[in-house]
Amino acid sequence: MFFGRFSPKRASAASERAEPAQPDLRELARRAVARDIIDFHTLVEVAGNGAFDARLMDISPYGCQIRAYGHVLERGARVRVLLPGLGKVEAEAMWSLRGIFGCKFVQPVDSDLYAQLLPQLQGAHPDLNAPSA
Repeated sequence: MFFGRFSPKRASAASERAEPAQPDLRELARRAVARDIIDFHTLVEVAGNGAFDARLMDISPYGCQIRAYGHVLERGARVRVLLPGLGKVEAEAMWSLRGIFGCKFVQPVDSDLYAQLLPQLQGAHPDLNAPSA
């Protein structure tokens, strides 16, 4: 029989340290800059780990949300996201949750370039958005 003091609060704090911190979804919903909703197939390259297929779910001149189930990105990981007309754009993973990543572009996309980019992301890109068999 255990006679010492037990604090559920302490046990909870210990278990929080054991698991990586998850982003607060309410915070993710509050954006400083509005993002454009898209669904665009692309490639994401991670230094030293090659590239993987992914979907861009939203984008702004400052960053994007990427969905790539089965892949893990640590906060702070540097990636390059393939964007039509811009090539590989460097970004930093700001958060990650079950195969979905929020990335901040290292250099924001110029507003004129972004205005040209957005229609391409909202339409079909022949090389990357072909239906898969």
